[in-house]
Amino acid sequence: MKPLRLLALALAAGLTTASAASAVSMLDWNMAPIWNPGDLVHTYSFPTDSVDVTIRVSATGSGTGTFTSWNGFPPETFPCTSLMTPYRDGSPAPSTYPSHRFGTKLDLGVVFDPGASNNRSVLIRINFTNLGTGELGPAKAVSTLKFEISDIDWSGNGTDCVTGLAQGFRQDQVVITANSGAVNPALTAAAPGTATFTISPANTATAILNQASNTDDNGTVMVNFGASMVTDVLITYNEAAYNLNTNNNPGYRGIGLLGLTMFPVELMEFSIE
Repeated sequence: MKPLRLLALALAAGLTTASAASAVSMLDWNMAPIWNPGDLVHTYSFPTDSVDVTIRVSATGSGTGTFTSWNGFPPETFPCTSLMTPYRDGSPAPSTYPSHRFGTKLDLGVVFDPGASNNRSVLIRINFTNLGTGELGPAKAVSTLKFEISDIDWSGNGTDCVTGLAQGFRQDQVVITANSGAVNPALTAAAPGTATFTISPANTATAILNQASNTDDNGTVMVNFGASMVTDVLITYNEAAYNLNTNNNPGYRGIGLLGLTMFPVELMEFSIE
């Protein structure tokens, strides 16, 4: 019987082969096609694996919230200038954007300013479909899906560059499911001894009273679906809590996405007698 190759996808740079038997498709955030700052959706095609991958970013509810990072990145100053997100977070970044704000890996930076609507969640959907069919094509199952979400922490107090008032604290939370909620991944901390979050329940990471640095991975959670066959993933990015202080608009929150390679799996040749 011929070897059976399970489909997979690499969502980061630095990997050229997974085994002596086959090459790996690779999405390198440093190379074309580039995710332009402010884009909310892109589809990437991987001919080797006969799969399209669509990443879409949106927000729940309605209100004044935007995917805008005021003054780019802290510290904020008055008056405001703005940078659009999602954006490619890593080196080399566009000249107006920082390098590696979210952990040490090259990833997709998603920053959301909910305005006064503090109960709004950010949704990141990843769909796997047949090659060439795009976001709405027939679902295509992949296995051994594994990726990072970085900078899950409790944001520090700052100054709102719109009002000049003190910003409140924000407590990040991410909830990850697949196959329309039927499958959950295993979550582990990239830096277990110094993680800025707890994992409970098993598919949820919630920040504790610590902040992650852009020079470490203390705020990074590893998302691993193992042998589960996955057709779609939903990452829900919430505020688990916040403290407004004297300001009704406590500023923005942000995470980094998909900054780790997912390896394909090959089953060894076997026979049935």
